[in-house]
Amino acid sequence: MLTNDPIKEFDKLVREAQESARKYSGPIKRRYPFLLTLLLTFGFLSIAVGFHLWAETIPLFHERPAVLILIGMFVLFLTGTLYKVLKKDRE
Repeated sequence: MLTNDPIKEFDKLVREAQESARKYSGPIKRRYPFLLTLLLTFGFLSIAVGFHLWAETIPLFHERPAVLILIGMFVLFLTGTLYKVLKKDRE
């Protein structure tokens, strides 16, 4: 029987990786905040435009955009529920 929860172990691993990366990323964030903001914006918009172009190639989403909206709402609901469950386990 497992004594350690794999999700908690993964969370611990991610936290350790973030802490070790923070000593390198912190000075860069303070030194070049505008450049990093531009790169973040470009990355987000690239994903959004790429998804939009991909979704237009699927006839169901192109003809009935409400289906895509409902799928998006369902995914948000699931991630919110998962967040609440994981937050509850952490407390």
